[in-house]
Amino acid sequence: MKLLTLILGMSLISLSSMNGPLKINQSIQKKPRVFIIEENELLFEELSKDYSKMMLEACDNDINKSSREWINMLLQMQKYSKLWNYDRLNGVKVWIKVFCDRRGRIKHIAYAVKPSSRTIDTELFSKFLERFIRVHRMKIRTNANFSHYTSASFPVR
Repeated sequence: MKLLTLILGMSLISLSSMNGPLKINQSIQKKPRVFIIEENELLFEELSKDYSKMMLEACDNDINKSSREWINMLLQMQKYSKLWNYDRLNGVKVWIKVFCDRRGRIKHIAYAVKPSSRTIDTELFSKFLERFIRVHRMKIRTNANFSHYTSASFPVR
């Protein structure tokens, strides 16, 4: 009886230790919401395929609507930086690609700091962007995920 209990106990320990690495691997495979393009080019390419519809197309090819939405997002980002006490946004210049779902929620942001930008702590900037995408939503509704890739400079004028 003691031998059977010992074998059963060892089997349970073996099974539970097998599940541990699976959980770790699953968390490693989670896609970052904000990332630097050069550090994750494969994810950038994958998301670009998944979010192939352009924001202009999502705005029914209305350049004015698309521009208003983009400028509004940058202005909201600037406003949010003050609420978050992130005073390092002025002088930042980036190439940025925003990936949104069909309801206008920002799912991912990829960026590359331009050489002409002020020096920034990319880790802190990424955290700022992660917090921003939790609260901001574009006023675009469409039938597919969409994205927008352009440059951005702060302050927005």
